Amino acid sequence: MRLFLIGTTLLALAACSPTNETPDNTAPDNSNAAIDNAAAAANQSGAVNYVSEIENMSETGKQGVFLGAIRDANISCSDVTKVERLPDEQGVPTWRAQCDQGEQHLIQVQPDGSARVTSRTNP
Repeated sequence: MRLFLIGTTLLALAACSPTNETPDNTAPDNSNAAIDNAAAAANQSGAVNYVSEIENMSETGKQGVFLGAIRDANISCSDVTKVERLPDEQGVPTWRAQCDQGEQHLIQVQPDGSARVTSRTNP
């Protein structure tokens, strides 16, 4: 089992979402430090519901988040082709992600935004 913090990834993906705001010709602060600080602040205030953020993503968004979690767990996967929500395990939201080579991984998202990736080992 391996852990991966997906909070920063979710915030980065949310930053890519189109908005209805009118541009004011000022340059946005897209530095990694600003994103990390926003994630830390949201974590401390408890304002981010990571499970809700994932559930509200498009299928492509979910595939991208879980691909990042799998790769950060040092598991080889070139693309996630399918994501399936499973029943919670011991109260922890759980998904199954399938890589393009057919490997499947269980991913549990903790309230703090960390993800536990569990893969079946081959004999």
